[in-house]
Amino acid sequence: MSEYAIKAENLQVHYPNFELAVDQFYLPSGYVMGLIGRNGAGKTTLIDALLDSTPAHAEHCELLGMRMDRQERLIKNQIGLVSDRFIFPNAYHAMKLIRRIGPFYDQFDESLFRSFIKQFKLPLSKPFGEFSAGMKAKLSIIFALAHHPKLMILDEPTANLDPVSRREVLNLLYEFMQQEDHSLLFSTHNTADLDKIADYVTCLENGRVKFSSSKETLMENIQHFRCEGKMPKSMKEFVLKPKATDMGWEGVCTRASQLRHLPVEFTPLTLEEIMLAQDLTYEDF
Repeated sequence: MSEYAIKAENLQVHYPNFELAVDQFYLPSGYVMGLIGRNGAGKTTLIDALLDSTPAHAEHCELLGMRMDRQERLIKNQIGLVSDRFIFPNAYHAMKLIRRIGPFYDQFDESLFRSFIKQFKLPLSKPFGEFSAGMKAKLSIIFALAHHPKLMILDEPTANLDPVSRREVLNLLYEFMQQEDHSLLFSTHNTADLDKIADYVTCLENGRVKFSSSKETLMENIQHFRCEGKMPKSMKEFVLKPKATDMGWEGVCTRASQLRHLPVEFTPLTLEEIMLAQDLTYEDF
């Protein structure tokens, strides 16, 4: 097993109105990376560049220890890709997917696919084009899982799912990650999904990496604070959006783990709340 499921260095994409420039992007094997950022930040462009499906230049880029320009078939056999740009022909139904697309994968498991279809109560003979957006997302995810990939790459997979279906999908992904050689890149606006399963988080802004860290480090360092009276001088440079209260001060601190000796109350934030701290930079933690 390669040390990294994804390893990219000096990855660049140039469009007339947008530029992606990522110095380094690493996903260690066996872990979940959450990819977050506003619409237009470059998340889908980054995924396309990693998959060599858009004109890109990279000093070094490997998936599962292999290069797409040399071992494309081997890589794609071991990757499950799910995008909000649904790729199955509208006329295809589940049985046709088994016959026409399943054989492209060396390890496509028809029995597993059928069990997923039954579990999610999806029709076998209804054309894909007549599915709701949520049904399309479910079918795309279970088809990707059915060929036993080692790396799942998901671009907004739960955007159209109701809460119950989202939980079911997250449970599937959790089961997928129980094997130590499995890895997951999960691009989403629903940061609550990442609160549950992510090991690492990378945030893009305007085609650049704004921060990249383990989720544990983020959650330990970037926390809400509240203090009575004057704010301790030693923490002022690590404070975002301070606000005066009747009793003292509150706001977001980027070095909470190092300042717990101070007479300050720290409270963990969700990933969504961390994203809303707009002045965050990589150097902050």
